[in-house]
Amino acid sequence: MTSYRDFLPIAVEAARRAADAMRQQTPVVLTTKGDRDVASELDYAIERDLRAFLDSATPGIGFLGEEEGLSGSPSKRWVLDPIDGTSNYVRGLPLCAVSLALVQEMRPWSASSNTVHSLRGGGRYPGHDRGDRHLESRHPRLDVT
Repeated sequence: MTSYRDFLPIAVEAARRAADAMRQQTPVVLTTKGDRDVASELDYAIERDLRAFLDSATPGIGFLGEEEGLSGSPSKRWVLDPIDGTSNYVRGLPLCAVSLALVQEMRPWSASSNTVHSLRGGGRYPGHDRGDRHLESRHPRLDVT
């Protein structure tokens, strides 16, 4: 795989797996992290699932998870916050996401630092706009509300 486009279907599948887990499970046990942050057992479960999935799908690429840290290559790695906004999620607020990136040497791995945005019912869009650059709406939505 030589282009960020080669990794996009893998990233979308990983995010779908995480979103499915968030839809199907309710976190019960919370662990305090710092003075204002929490992690749930679901954060840990999603991180472990995606670590295994991405290791299988992209061997040789490392993984840095917010809950359990780094494994594998430190130069090129997936970076994951399994439930970005756990405090909102456990309160039933729809202000949360699965945050996943592929980075190399601490920079997003693409020629143009592309990001992908998902809008409920509106598909996904590359970059920072929702104009004519529609990427694809056939895939399952990644939102969790």
